Amino acid sequence: MLSVAPVTRFGPYELRPSSRELFKFGKRLKLRPQPFQVLSVLLSNAGEVVSREQLHQQLWPSDTFVDFEHGLNTSIKELRAVLDDSPSAPRYIETLPKLGYRFIFPVERPAAAPASSSASSDTPPSIPLPPAVAPIASPQPIRLFSGRHLAYGAAAAILCAASVGAITYVRAHRPPKMLERDTVVLSDFSNTTGDAIFDDTLRQALAVSLRQSPYVNILSDGRTRNTLKLMTRPADSPLTPEVTREICQRTASKAYIQGSIARLGGEYVVGLKAIACTTGDTLAQEQRTAATKEKVLDQLGQATAKMRRELGESLASVEKFDYPLGEITTSSLEALKAYSLGAKEQAEKGPDAIRPYMQRAVELDPNFAEANNALGVSYGNEGQDALAHQYLSKAFALKDHTSERERLHIIAVYHMLDTRDIDKAVAALQEATEKYPNDAIALANLGNSLGSQGNYEKAAEAISRAITLGGPNVLFQTNLGICMENLGRFPDARKIFEDLVAAQKGNAIIHRNLHDIDMLEGKTALAAQELAWFRSQPDLQNLWFEKQATDFAYYGQLAKARSAWLSAATIQKQSGNTDGLGGIHSALAAEDALVGNFSMVEHDARIALQVAPKQYQVQMYVSFAFSEAGDRSKTESVMKDLDSQGPQDTLVQLYWLPMLRAQLALHDKHPEQSIQELQVVIPHEFSPAEEGECGFLAPSYVRGKAYLALHQPAAAIAEFQRIIQRRGRVLLCLTGATAHVWLARAYTMAGDSAKARSEYQLFLNQWKSADADIPILKQAKTEYALLAARPLLPTHQ
Repeated sequence: MLSVAPVTRFGPYELRPSSRELFKFGKRLKLRPQPFQVLSVLLSNAGEVVSREQLHQQLWPSDTFVDFEHGLNTSIKELRAVLDDSPSAPRYIETLPKLGYRFIFPVERPAAAPASSSASSDTPPSIPLPPAVAPIASPQPIRLFSGRHLAYGAAAAILCAASVGAITYVRAHRPPKMLERDTVVLSDFSNTTGDAIFDDTLRQALAVSLRQSPYVNILSDGRTRNTLKLMTRPADSPLTPEVTREICQRTASKAYIQGSIARLGGEYVVGLKAIACTTGDTLAQEQRTAATKEKVLDQLGQATAKMRRELGESLASVEKFDYPLGEITTSSLEALKAYSLGAKEQAEKGPDAIRPYMQRAVELDPNFAEANNALGVSYGNEGQDALAHQYLSKAFALKDHTSERERLHIIAVYHMLDTRDIDKAVAALQEATEKYPNDAIALANLGNSLGSQGNYEKAAEAISRAITLGGPNVLFQTNLGICMENLGRFPDARKIFEDLVAAQKGNAIIHRNLHDIDMLEGKTALAAQELAWFRSQPDLQNLWFEKQATDFAYYGQLAKARSAWLSAATIQKQSGNTDGLGGIHSALAAEDALVGNFSMVEHDARIALQVAPKQYQVQMYVSFAFSEAGDRSKTESVMKDLDSQGPQDTLVQLYWLPMLRAQLALHDKHPEQSIQELQVVIPHEFSPAEEGECGFLAPSYVRGKAYLALHQPAAAIAEFQRIIQRRGRVLLCLTGATAHVWLARAYTMAGDSAKARSEYQLFLNQWKSADADIPILKQAKTEYALLAARPLLPTHQ
C-alpha cells in the first residue's frame, strides 16, 4: 500500500493524504482522486524517476493499458494546471521521454511511522528523520521604505521569538517523550520571592536557553498572542498554567513548561516542569538551588539542559548546543530584565517601542551581544547608518560569546544591514536553517536575502515555510506577496495583499503594490481606488504625488509626471527629509536619461547630489543617468563614492559598478568590453538593486544595446524581451515601455518587419497621450513611418 508522510510539503503546497487534500498557502485546492494519487506516488519518490509502468501497477492495476494511458495523461495535465507548472519549463513535475516522470522540487519527507503489527513489543519505534530534500539543480538589507523590495524582517526578528528546529535525538533504551515537530509552550514563571527582577526575566532566559537546542520547538510569541485573541483574551494576558494549557491544546502543541522561583532561607530554588497538554501528565521536571541571586541564571541553564535530556534529546546534542546562560546572554539580571521588557513592548506595540529598553540593557551590560544587535537593527531600519554600524559592529565583535543560534543571527544581520554583503548573509542563514530547520525568523530572513539576490522562487519557498512555522505575520506575508509580484504571479500576490487589507493590516507598501498590479493588469478603476487611499492618509501625501508621477510617466506624460514629482519634493523639503528630496530629483534625472532628454539630466542630478550626496538611491539613479548620457567624468565621480561607501556591498560591487563600466564602454564604442563587464552581474541580474518605484533591469538594457552595436540582433532581442517579460520586476519603470522601441529596432535589424511593426505599435499605443516632444517618442514615430512604407517580406523559418 502507498506510504507517504502524514503531511508532505513542497514550496507553498501541503499534501495531506489522510484527508486526500492539497493546500496552497493554506487554501484548499480542487483535485480529483486520480491526480491526487499520482501526486502522492511522485512525492513519495521525489528526485527519482517513476516509470509509467510503475504508476500503472500501483494505481491502475485492473484497468486496460488504454484506459490507464488516458487516465495518467489526464491526471498529469490536471496536476500541472493545479501546480501552475509547465511541461517545457517544469518546476515540479519533469517528464522524461520513454522513462516516466520525476518530481524535482524540494520536498519535506519525514519518515513514515512503523507498522505496529510487525514490530516486537520490545523494539522501540522508529524515530522520524530530519526533513529530506529531493536533489534538484541549484537554481542588502532591504529597508522598509523601498516598498518594491522585500521589507527586511530583522526589526521583527531581533529577539529570535520564533519556533526552532526539531531534529529528533533519543536515547537508545526508550522512546522519546517528544518527537519531531512537537511544540512546547512556555508559561510565565511563578515568582514567590517578592523580587520583581525575576518577573518576565526568567521566562526570557528559559526561552534563550531552550533555543540553543535543535530539538526543542517553542511556540512563537506571535502564535501565542494570536491564540489568546481567539480565546477572547487580551494579547498581553498573563500566561498562567491554566491559560498556557489551553493555548497548548488549541495549537496542538505537545507540552507546556511551567517555571517557578522561590526563596528558601538565603537561597533561591528554581523549578521546571514539562506537562503534557492533553493528559496533564508530567513529562519531565527539574529543580536547582542557587546560593545567590547572581547564580540563578546559571542554575536555570543547568536545569534546562537536564530537562532537554529528559524530553529525548541526545547527550551529544545537549553537550554541543549548551552554553551557560550568563555567557550567551548577560550576567546582569537587570540588563536581561530590560531586554525582556523590550521583547514584550515590541510584541504589543511594534519595533519602534523597543529602543529605550535595549539602550538601557546596553548601558547595564555593554557586552550584551543581542541587545547591541537589536539596537543596530532598530537604527538600521530607520536609515541611521552611523548608529546602526556602531551597534551592529559591536554585536559582531561579541558573536562568539553567544549561543550558536544567536551567533548565526548576528552574522546574518551584520551582513544584511552593515556590510550589505548579501552572499555572506545568505551563507549564514543557510547554515542557521540547516542547524535549526524550524526557525521561522531565520527562514524569513533567508527569504529576504535570497530575494535581494534576485532568487524570488527560493525566497518565496523560505518565507512560505516561515509563515507555516511562525503563523500569520504581516511582514512575512508582505514579503511573500512581493516575491509573487516579482515572479509575475499577480493573482497570488493580489490575494495576499487583499487578505491583509481585509484583515485591516494594510499599509503603504501593500497599497502601493496593489496599485502597481492594477496598473499592469489594466484595472485602472482599482488603481484609482489605491490612489484614493494614499490621498486619504494625511501623513502620506508625498506618496500620493509620487504614485501619480509614476502613472503619468508610464504613459509618457512626462510634464505631468514632473509636476507631481515636484509637489512631492515640496512636501519632503518642508518636512526636512533631504534623503527623500534627493531621491525625487535623482528619479527625475533617470527618467530624463531613459527617454533621451539629456538636457535636463544635469539640472536634476545636481540638485539631488546637493541635498543628499551620500544617499544610496540618489547615487544609484544619478550615476545611471550620467552614464546613459555618456558623461564619463560625472559618472566616475559618483562611482568612486559608491565604491568607497560599499566596499563589501554585493549590489554595489557585483551589480552597479560593473553595469556603469559597461555603459561607459558602450558610449566609448567598445560593445565587446561592455558585454564582458556585465558577465559578473549575471548571478544578481534580477536583484532589487534599484531602490525605487521600479526596476530598470539595467544589465539587460545595456547588454541589449551592446548587441545591437555588434549587429547581433538575435541576442539583442532576447535581452529586450527579458525586460518586457519580467513585468513584475520592472513594474511601471520607463524601460518597460521603451524596451518595445529597442526591441523593434532589433527586429528591424533582423529583417523581421512584421514583429518590428508590432513592437512599435505597442509602444505608440501605450504612449498615445504622451508629450509630443519626448526624444524617444519622436524617434519611434519616424522609424515606424519608414518601416510602414516598406512592403512586408516573407519571414524565413
